[in-house]
Amino acid sequence: MTLYNTAWKDSGLPVSTSSNEAAKLYDAVLRQYLSWSDCDALGGLEKSCKSLLEADPSFVLGRTLVLGLEVIGTGRSTRSDKEFANQLDELYADSLKSSITLREKLHARAIKQFADGLLTESCETWECILNEHPTDLLALKFVQDGYFYLGDKVGIRDSVGRVLPKWKSDLPGYSYLKGMWAFGLEECGDYDSAEKAAKEALDARRYDGWATHAMAHCFEMNGRYEEGIKFMSNTVQDWSSCNFLACHNFWHTALYHIEKKDFEEAVDIFD
Repeated sequence: MTLYNTAWKDSGLPVSTSSNEAAKLYDAVLRQYLSWSDCDALGGLEKSCKSLLEADPSFVLGRTLVLGLEVIGTGRSTRSDKEFANQLDELYADSLKSSITLREKLHARAIKQFADGLLTESCETWECILNEHPTDLLALKFVQDGYFYLGDKVGIRDSVGRVLPKWKSDLPGYSYLKGMWAFGLEECGDYDSAEKAAKEALDARRYDGWATHAMAHCFEMNGRYEEGIKFMSNTVQDWSSCNFLACHNFWHTALYHIEKKDFEEAVDIFD
């Protein structure tokens, strides 16, 4: 039996829960967030989030992840949803307890800041976490999403670039890191390096929809529409399983056809 509590502690990222099931489900939800896909064995992301909260309702980092996904997803707003606002207030208050690690306190603060519209401040808080814990994938994914909403392409790139040298290639999630790095490089116009990083990510995990997305951007920005169509068509069985991103990747595929004035094919993809 895997002791997930111990595993998180041994990785330098201890979690404040005594429930091994909660620690396991935290890992499962994080992986589904990183992969843009549902884990069918666990009933998908939504059910995994529900199970995580039920396993340990007092688990601050688990609640931060679940509420954070709703904040980042922009499906709920504290301004129009009083219950949601109260949940975030309660989370932040609970995070101040002495039994909660500083890293978890900062995570709760960052999500509260983001929900309150303080996007720059939330990114600064996540960067503080990464300064001390460069292998914290939750902080890294959240901060890159935060920079995305801010339109800060340099932040998208450098948030990953700062921590990448501190990672070992055998660490869990390393391939996702390379896909995130690829997207940041592409957004900053370094298409050759972006494509190289995306290929490395896909060589390690061909189902990585975000690395595929970075490749799609590179083909589009370089006007390599035929290559883009071929690549996306040949790998569709891999990235179409990333159901939170597949629609967007199909859209990128349609763009190549539009650029070629092959409008019927683009409409077929839309249909």
